[in-house]
Amino acid sequence: MRELDLLGDGLPLLNRLIPWERFRPILESVPKAKPKGPGGRKPYDRMLLFKMMVLQQLHNLSDEQTEYQVRDRLSFQRFLGFGLEEAVPDHTTLWLFRESLAQAKLTERLFTAFHAFLLKQLIFPAWVMSDACNLLKEVVKILLFEQDRKHKAAKIIKGIVDGLLGNMGKL
Repeated sequence: MRELDLLGDGLPLLNRLIPWERFRPILESVPKAKPKGPGGRKPYDRMLLFKMMVLQQLHNLSDEQTEYQVRDRLSFQRFLGFGLEEAVPDHTTLWLFRESLAQAKLTERLFTAFHAFLLKQLIFPAWVMSDACNLLKEVVKILLFEQDRKHKAAKIIKGIVDGLLGNMGKL
């Protein structure tokens, strides 16, 4: 797996930097779906579904593409804590989870808290989520290979943010 890290997989770094359990109280406040009958599959962990939504944002994926990519990509499976043979939530499960967040009016609260944490840690700005993977790859390279890690990572992020803010002013 170290080879994936060296090739630019920033997801393990994201997993280490983000205290995911911080978001569990918001996730657990979503009302649980009523069982359709006896038996059936145990519900997926809400944290897992939230992390799938984060992958969706990072890679601009549809629900169907998210399901496919999680099944197909080792880096996604590792980020989510899956083994190769584990069942992956399907696209309908992901959609239903997103809908339950929306109905409970928790989507904005959850992602505002998530983005606030990212900004506070200078990982990447919330409004650049679609470009976050490329930025994260650069930060991971710096963190893995440079001596003055935090300073250089912060300088790169500041340069990107300053450049983007400058370009937004020209729109």
